[in-house]
Amino acid sequence: MFCLFCLYIGYQAYDKTIIGLLTIFRDLPTIELILTTIFRYVKALTLRQALEALDPRPNDVTLSRAAELYLHLVKAKRMYSCFDPRFDSAVANDDGCIPEFNPGAIYMANMETGPSSVPLFLRFFRRRSTPKSCIVCGKDKFDIDYTDEEAWKAECKAFKGSWMWDILVFPSREIQYCDQHSDFDVCRSCTTDYSESTLTNGGLAACENVRCPQCNRRLSYDEVRQLADAGTFTKYDPKPRSKLSLMICSSSLLVPRPLSIMDTNHFSKSSLVTLPQEREMSSAECAGEGAKLP
Repeated sequence: MFCLFCLYIGYQAYDKTIIGLLTIFRDLPTIELILTTIFRYVKALTLRQALEALDPRPNDVTLSRAAELYLHLVKAKRMYSCFDPRFDSAVANDDGCIPEFNPGAIYMANMETGPSSVPLFLRFFRRRSTPKSCIVCGKDKFDIDYTDEEAWKAECKAFKGSWMWDILVFPSREIQYCDQHSDFDVCRSCTTDYSESTLTNGGLAACENVRCPQCNRRLSYDEVRQLADAGTFTKYDPKPRSKLSLMICSSSLLVPRPLSIMDTNHFSKSSLVTLPQEREMSSAECAGEGAKLP
């Protein structure tokens, strides 16, 4: 039987014509197997179209790495096969039709080695049998069944990256270091929304004031970076500004400029250097072009 998964990873482009399909079906012994193969073929094309719609479109190296990750997670029983019948809807929609196969959202997984990011279909992950309720939004959510942090790290050692924790529904101690509560009862989405709101309303200084919405512990820079939306964090990241300020301060110390009268408005009285022989200037001196400070 031909390898349908190659349609997902992009290795081959099978002929989509009737002649091509007949060539494939010629070696299949039963009608049932032919129908099953047709359904799988349609699914493979749908998955492939979803990948081709990505911008930027992943290259062969990226797709090959994505296939390796997918097969590894399926073998480790962390994901279902893309062709698992549980993802086939048997309920007719409002038009009386069975909905077409939907591969769901594609997450771009960042790894420490290899391609910068690889596509990962979140819909096919195995979920825990019991939902967990978020104390903020009140929604019951089924998290990915990763057993625990140590087991998850061991299984994903060859594909290590931030994606391992970013795809989880609830935060883990790998990215949020709170020890005042035994478990996280605020979902990742609500934690991200809270962090973004704090950054947006507080500006650059707010990065040091983002707190855990559950225990009110002040989060570190790395925690905020991992929990907040990447675009929002980049906009309000205080470190680039701090480096720039340090450069300005250093250049000011190395190449001092003369202190003008207007500069005194930026200092407190205790920090000002007292000028010798202070006196008030007359209006004539102020008006004259040669007026000078003593």
